[in-house]
Amino acid sequence: MSEPVAPECFREALSTVATAVSVASTMDDRGQPRALTIGSLCALSLRPPLVSFGIGRVSRTHLVFANAPRFAVTLLAEGQEDVARRFAGQLPGRHEEPLDIVDGLPVVPGGLTYLLCTMATRLPGGDHTIIIGEVYRTATRDGMPLVYYRREYTSVRTAYALVPHVL
Repeated sequence: MSEPVAPECFREALSTVATAVSVASTMDDRGQPRALTIGSLCALSLRPPLVSFGIGRVSRTHLVFANAPRFAVTLLAEGQEDVARRFAGQLPGRHEEPLDIVDGLPVVPGGLTYLLCTMATRLPGGDHTIIIGEVYRTATRDGMPLVYYRREYTSVRTAYALVPHVL
């Protein structure tokens, strides 16, 4: 068996995958909104409608999500880089970011889509926990998503322009 690839090589390789940027959010046990930026949202199943994302076990919000019966995911829109950075812990004011409350769950205003979910299961995944939720409500508006490509927040158009085209 060969040795696994080094974390920095793995991170570099996966930086070439453009991903939509989302914010996962829930309420903590005191009724306060808690949220974090994720780049790993995945549609898992249509019947039932399931989504998944990973959360690092060292994250400050890990225990909150590990115990949450419900959560929301907001797909961010182009131009919401500051929101993504704030919930990633890269800008101050993470807990001051205004959030809308929909069916008792916090969602990011101005996002393209939100998904309200009940917790279906949690699975170990290396240094992360994989959160799987069953979607019970959605709302979507027109616009373009915020994407993360080559360790930068950008637009779909810009990310596409950066990809080398081979004929």
